[in-house]
Amino acid sequence: MGKIKTFKLKILSEEGPLLNGECEVLFIPTTSKEEIAILPYHTPLISIIGKGKVKVRRNNKIETIVEIKSGILYVENNEASVLVNA
Repeated sequence: MGKIKTFKLKILSEEGPLLNGECEVLFIPTTSKEEIAILPYHTPLISIIGKGKVKVRRNNKIETIVEIKSGILYVENNEASVLVNA
């Protein structure tokens, strides 16, 4: 049996949860105006995230969840949490 190809993702804003579910890929803006992709089984990571769009790929479709000013990303144990300032 192969590895699971998704991971648990929570995206939270000041107003409340924006997403709580499974994700294939998470695209996060960096403070250097680039974008990083978080995949299942990513190495543990804590990072400040920059201004831009938080996007996810689910069911082979990429969708924008929120446009943000800043935030924090936490990845561990095949789970990612994103706290955003939208």
